[in-house]
Amino acid sequence: MGDYKLEAAYPPSSTDIITCKFEDSYFDGHITTEIKGIFETRNGGKIFWPEIGYDFQNGLSIKLAYAGIWGEAGTTLDGTSSFHCFKDNNVVMGTVRYEY
Repeated sequence: MGDYKLEAAYPPSSTDIITCKFEDSYFDGHITTEIKGIFETRNGGKIFWPEIGYDFQNGLSIKLAYAGIWGEAGTTLDGTSSFHCFKDNNVVMGTVRYEY
């Protein structure tokens, strides 16, 4: 029998991504903050995602977040950021939560 070698036709597109998150709370847990970052190391795409919230500590909490997305087009498909198709679609998010 012959030797067989299995190779992928295309390399995975999302293996060169680094994520990080910092979270903290202030005033006895009433104010919560999070800052998230997603960085594509191969083609330079980035997502900056800050979030701030307020917990009324009676079951009701609210949060407001923003996601800024950057990604450049390359000269080839391999040189284009994974986030390029989202670059002009920054997002503002709001959450109201009640736990009973």
